[in-house]
Amino acid sequence: MSNYDVAQGLLDIMSWGDGIMGYREGSSLLRIVSVTWMVICVLCIIGLAWLVSLGQGVEQFRTDLGSDTVDYVRFMQKNAGILYLDYLFQIFVGVVGYRAGQRNGENTLAFVLGRVFLVIRLLSLLADFTILTFFFTFLAALYVYGVYETRQNNGYRAGGW
Repeated sequence: MSNYDVAQGLLDIMSWGDGIMGYREGSSLLRIVSVTWMVICVLCIIGLAWLVSLGQGVEQFRTDLGSDTVDYVRFMQKNAGILYLDYLFQIFVGVVGYRAGQRNGENTLAFVLGRVFLVIRLLSLLADFTILTFFFTFLAALYVYGVYETRQNNGYRAGGW
């Protein structure tokens, strides 16, 4: 074994794709994106629970915060049930992505969920271009790329990107 082989093996161990001597297992990118996604959703659930707990008490801050902010909080409170379901679904997508990132293969469920979520995020980006919607669209694109990477590592060629 030459010094080149040792150095290449060390570089492969530290590489983004968790490879050792050319063998790659899963996708660390997909795992990182999935964990980030799940943490953000848990924080959103906590924030939403706090907003809901304010109840009618938010009306007393109308003069301090402004009418638009209070109306936004009231909107969030009225749609809390749907938002909770959305965040729980996103956590499910994150769990599926994390598990798919641990192995190579087709990972069909993660691939389909990622593509659906990317389309939803692209549509939301077109409707309301903000830094936050751009960030979530970027995360969804990284998610899909991570799943695509697990498919490629197994020799499976994903058709029709």
